[in-house]
Amino acid sequence: MKNLVKVLFLCSFLLLSFGKLSAQNKELNVLGEWYMGTVFLNNGDSLKGLVAYSFQADLIQVKSAQRQFTFSSMQITGFVLTIDSTVKRYRVYNYHNKDGFEVPVLFEELVVNDVFKVLVREEVAYQNRSTITSQGFVPDIEIYYSYFLMKGTSIIHFEDTKRDVLALFTSHNKEVEQYAKQNKLRFYNRYDLKFIFEYYYSLITHVEDSSNE
Repeated sequence: MKNLVKVLFLCSFLLLSFGKLSAQNKELNVLGEWYMGTVFLNNGDSLKGLVAYSFQADLIQVKSAQRQFTFSSMQITGFVLTIDSTVKRYRVYNYHNKDGFEVPVLFEELVVNDVFKVLVREEVAYQNRSTITSQGFVPDIEIYYSYFLMKGTSIIHFEDTKRDVLALFTSHNKEVEQYAKQNKLRFYNRYDLKFIFEYYYSLITHVEDSSNE
């Protein structure tokens, strides 16, 4: 009987600890970590400070001048963050959702040029497992990326597979495939995708420059 009581007490304690930690980390996991950055508002103003963002909620938070602000994607045009000495740019673009409505959506700009843009959105997925830390149970998460190609005002989603990416290139797909193979670039890796699309852009602009000579 005593052993049963101990087991029940231990189970209750673990469940309570997990519940408290989940509640504490709910905002952190939704809005992510804080980075130094600048947020650009629709009215032309800007705010500098610590910035956290959520692609799922299309929300950002800013800590500036000892105050904290929350903005939706309808209130900003974008923001810039400095992460590990790397500058990352985020913009709000109108995108047709699953219901067919055009709504302002937050994207990271992976590649930007005068022909097209490659955009990225993050998706945080909670796993069924957890990790025990000094603070208790921390739910394990996986981050997945969704990729989009923007030409003009049109934004289309594409999968990060070799077949899908090469299908986007109406010309030079053989050259791009050879370039990726020689440089061991992976079509499912966001950083390698950046090099692949930048190489494709160099090909099409070189052809245009040659035709104008």
